[in-house]
Amino acid sequence: MVGAKVMGFFFFKRTNTAITVRESTRAGTRDVQYEVLNVLEFNSTRKRMSVVVRDDSGKIVIFCKVRGSQLRALRALCSALIGCRAR
Repeated sequence: MVGAKVMGFFFFKRTNTAITVRESTRAGTRDVQYEVLNVLEFNSTRKRMSVVVRDDSGKIVIFCKVRGSQLRALRALCSALIGCRAR
């Protein structure tokens, strides 16, 4: 989770229904709570773990934990599918 912290995300608290992420930006630090919609557990085929969440405004976000060697492929897939931005 070092990579997430370097990018300004710190997974602060987790329950079965929500996660709280401490987000750091140039404007400051804030704790954001997300409703957990689905958890895709790690497996050797996907080589990543993903959590699909919804923020207070209703926006759907997916957080993925991947090995460094898989990050480039995941970014390309994400961009091709939905034009997302990866931080």
